[in-house]
Amino acid sequence: MLMKIKKLITTIIIISTLLLVSFFIYKNFFSQIPAPPYKTMLLERKNIYQTINATGTLEIKDTLKIGSLIAGTVKKIIVKENDLVKKGQILAIIDNGKDDTDVQSSLGQVKNLKAKLTYQKKHLVRQKELFKANQISQDFFEQVVKDLEEIEANLITAKARLRKYEIEYNNTKIIAPDDGIVIAIGVTEGEAVTVDLNATVLFKIAKDLTKMEAQLNIDESDIGQIKKNLKVKFSVSAYPDKEFKGLITDVSFAPKKSNGILSYKSSLCVENKNMLLRPGMTINAEIKVAKSKNCLTVSTQAFQISNKLIETIAKKLNFKIKKANKNLIKTMQAQCEKEDTVKTIWITKNNSFVEIPIIIGITDDSYYEVKTNLAENTQVIVDIEETDELKKIYSKIYDSAI
Repeated sequence: MLMKIKKLITTIIIISTLLLVSFFIYKNFFSQIPAPPYKTMLLERKNIYQTINATGTLEIKDTLKIGSLIAGTVKKIIVKENDLVKKGQILAIIDNGKDDTDVQSSLGQVKNLKAKLTYQKKHLVRQKELFKANQISQDFFEQVVKDLEEIEANLITAKARLRKYEIEYNNTKIIAPDDGIVIAIGVTEGEAVTVDLNATVLFKIAKDLTKMEAQLNIDESDIGQIKKNLKVKFSVSAYPDKEFKGLITDVSFAPKKSNGILSYKSSLCVENKNMLLRPGMTINAEIKVAKSKNCLTVSTQAFQISNKLIETIAKKLNFKIKKANKNLIKTMQAQCEKEDTVKTIWITKNNSFVEIPIIIGITDDSYYEVKTNLAENTQVIVDIEETDELKKIYSKIYDSAI
């Protein structure tokens, strides 16, 4: 029995010793002066680049879509995709079902009328002499003149009809309208060709593959910042480690709505001298809309501080609260430029939380440009910390162990 009591006493002594030692270690090595329940950050100078992200699809800038002026079927395709072609080169032949029969028929009519005209002119000369000699009547002579005029008119009509059929027959040959490269063939031999509203596109020819463009979809909230000649950086999935550049050349006023999202088209001009880019590629673009170098900046976190939390912390710390003057805010708003705005930040001063209105400019989503004249060493509240409950628990344990 005595042995058990000794063991119990020994155990109690050991536990007490451990608690005292751990409390000593905690107090001397881990116990710290309580940090304020908020975080601050200095205003600092940075370079800010405001960008807008957008996606789009690459297209060839100068593309010729070639169709047919006559209906029929594709008799022969002479070129292949990626072939370089010259202006006037035959690309394909269309079978119109008649070949050149209309041309030959009209040509025969023209020759016939020419022969009649030659004869009628000579006949008129003879009849004119007879008319002067009173050998024929005036009515007969006038009829001869009328016959000549009718033949001349019929010849004009026949020549026009011949020209029409020649044009139609020549259109059975699909000709390249300009130099370029064949990037798409839309038909196969034997396929029917239409010339109605849904006319068949036979070929697509790129005049210059080194010049491309993309139609970017710009969200309605960002379109006000997009204008011509803005520089753009973009990437494509085919070359994830490469960066390409372009220039905004046009901004559309026509809206486009898809899945409830409103956007606007913006044209991007792209140089493709190394021929890496291809039509149809999806691009992820970053448009640089504004920049400010070596400007005073504030973290975006400074504008996420809740006034209610400020009031709560002020009560705990026995701080005063000095809110911004509303009339001052209105005055500053009137001074703002087109794209600037007024926001408020919180600082600490003489055991007080002070709300200060500032004019801010562009942002890179992490920092805002500060246009108000503030000192660079101004400490701005950027976060309100929650109480560290773990420290409270350990403190209570060791305090109760004394």
